[in-house]
Parts: sequence; structure tokens; C-alpha cells
Amino acid sequence: ALTVLKFARVTGDDRAMRAGVRALKFMDQFSIPRGSQTWECPLDEPDILAAGYAVGAYLEAFHITSDAAYRERAEYWAKTGLPFLYSWNLPDRPGMRFGSVPVFGTTFFTHSWFGVPVQWNGLVYAYYVQRLAEFSDYPWSTVAEGIVVSALHQQWTEGELRGSYPDGYYGFCTEGRGPHLNPEDIMVNLFALRGHDPDITTVVARRNGSRLHVSGGGRITGLAPGPDSVEFDTSSFPGQDAHLLIGNINALTGVTVDDRELPRLDSLSDGPEGWSQAEDAAYAAVRVRQQPDTMHVVVTLGAAPEPVVDEADDADEHVPDDSDE
Repeated sequence: ALTVLKFARVTGDDRAMRAGVRALKFMDQFSIPRGSQTWECPLDEPDILAAGYAVGAYLEAFHITSDAAYRERAEYWAKTGLPFLYSWNLPDRPGMRFGSVPVFGTTFFTHSWFGVPVQWNGLVYAYYVQRLAEFSDYPWSTVAEGIVVSALHQQWTEGELRGSYPDGYYGFCTEGRGPHLNPEDIMVNLFALRGHDPDITTVVARRNGSRLHVSGGGRITGLAPGPDSVEFDTSSFPGQDAHLLIGNINALTGVTVDDRELPRLDSLSDGPEGWSQAEDAAYAAVRVRQQPDTMHVVVTLGAAPEPVVDEADDADEHVPDDSDE
């Protein structure tokens, strides 16, 4: 659900959106996060990683539709992750506080995880609850920061393992054991806590009754769609290429940046700046060198696309029960 809805959010793909919503409708029957680590954990174990992915999935749908029901479900799943976190620490164990127990159960029915943090699970959860913080009065940013601080306490600071952190924090948070992980999940959370979420930014607007998606690696503001154009401001890292994707459109006929017209290219690799749209594609890509100041982009468009109709969307949703084989 999370992967399909993220694809729908970034590209504006209507069929992916409908498929993702069907997945969320199916998920509405569940109340306990489970089943995201079946490579080693029994399917029915309560699982903080599943809570984090569920938060992300519902937030993607909320971002696309602005339907508050999706935000409320995201908050519900975020709260299901809280029981997996240590809310206190012994004086000599600072990394214990906000240590994240991965599952309430075992690996292969033999190795217990009760009381043993696996911090990468909590860091995935932390990343998605950070996104929820923007739309909630609950202090989710404090929760996320606590999980990150616990991970920093667990990191190795000397020797060949320096910078990595342990998969398991055993002995009631006194002993880190391998495998030893790269700090990617720590870094993405640190960037996000400082206002530099490394994920793709998407702004969604309505145009002629259809959704228009503008996505990019930098900040996108002031999106203003019109009958035959859309304009917005974008800022990224000065001197670096800024990439944009204009999704859920028909023909794109021109792009100007600060009143400078960009050339059309067969491929964005054919020139330092320009825009490209494959034949019959419902999206177009733009590449431009970011200036020190925010840039104003105007995209000239053809008619808005007709919404995609999926026959399955009109059928009654069926939720399996115990009578199903």
C-alpha cells in the first residue's frame, strides 16, 4: 500500500491511486500492526515496523486527497507503535530511553525479542511519524527525536565499526550485537528533523476537475493551476540540477523558468537544461540548474486528462473472513 500510494503521489497516476485506496480499505479491518518482518518473524506478532509503514501509507493517501479520514487513520497507527518504545532509562543506560523493541515475540519461534531494541525498526517508524507531526497536535517530533537520540547512543564511535550501530541492543540496553548497520536511517531522520526531508516533495492541486501533481527534489511552493498552464516556485541547492516531474497531464507544450524558455529534449540527458515528455505519457520531466534564489516556473499544458475509470472500483469491496478459503 505504501509503495503504490507513494508512486501515485509522485506521478499522479490515477490507476495506482485507486489500487492504493483499495489496499487501505482492506487494511481498515485491522487494529494491531503485524506481519512486516515475515522473513524471520511469525506473521501474527505485533510489530512496530508494520505500524510505521501503515502511518506512511495513510499519509500518502491524505497528501493526495486531503481527506481527513486518512490522516486520522495514520494517527491511529502511529499510536499503535508507542507501546514498543522504552519511555524511561536507568541512569547508566541513556540509550535505553526510546529504544524500540521490534516485535512482541520471537524470530523463528526461538530467539526472543522481548525487551531487546532493534533500532532500525524504530527509525523507520520515526521517519513516518515525523511526517504526521505537521498535521497533529501530538508531539510526534519529540517521539521521533527520542528514537534518533537512542540510536546515536547505540552508535559505535571508535574502531572499524565507527558510525555503524547494532542490529540488536541486548542485556537490557547494555550490549550491541551485529550485524552492524550503516547509519542511513539515522541520517534521513536527522535531515528531516532539521527541515531537509530527503524524500521527493509533491504538491497536488485541482485543474479542470482533475488532480495535477508537481514533484521535485527541492521545495515547491505557490502552486497555481490555470486552464492551460500551471505555475509555481521551486528552490533546491544552488548550482545543482533541480529535477521536476509534472504528473497527470496530457500534452505539455512549453516550460519557462524566470521568463527563460527551456528547450524540449528527446531525453533529459541530451542537454544541460530542458524538458521531456514521451509520446502518450501522462507526465513530463524537467531539469534546470538551480539559481541562488527561488525560481519561478511556468508550464504550458494541453487539456486536462480524463479520469481513469477502473471497473473494479465500482464493485463492492470484499473483505475476506473466516469462511473464505
